[in-house]
Amino acid sequence: MKTRTHALFAATLAATLTAAACGESNEAPDVDITGTWLGSLTVGGAPLRVVFNLTRGATAGHTGTLDVPEQGLIAGPLSQVNVDGRHVVVGIADLGATFVGDVAANGVSITGIFSQLGQFLPLVLAKQPGPLDYRRPQDPVAPYPYQTEDVAFANLEAGITLAGTLTWPT
Repeated sequence: MKTRTHALFAATLAATLTAAACGESNEAPDVDITGTWLGSLTVGGAPLRVVFNLTRGATAGHTGTLDVPEQGLIAGPLSQVNVDGRHVVVGIADLGATFVGDVAANGVSITGIFSQLGQFLPLVLAKQPGPLDYRRPQDPVAPYPYQTEDVAFANLEAGITLAGTLTWPT
């Protein structure tokens, strides 16, 4: 019985050493997190969009930027992007913030915790089909679907001019 146990142990050890020498590993390969990831935090009762834009680094690993449109932050640099299998760690040193999460088996979401200044908030990121467009409807671009005319009224007594844009439907 002892001989059989020793033989089984020796065979298992030899197989493990052979696999290690050949570079084989039981660890899952790192998932590809390249792309745009959108999530929402609730801060002070209001939603706050969080967008990670992740790319492959020039040599290895990932790099990226952070957008928080409601706060006017676009393309803030990420200080850390680590991927270990399905586990992801993103650091934003400029904000003292970190996101730690795990990529879903289907690769379309990352569920984790966003931490900043001692606060820990749940955050689920969903992979987007491409970069997001932050233009707002109240920032129109000409040609407008209405008529406009710049007008000004001088108040000589007060020494000021009141000016604005008059708009009306076409």
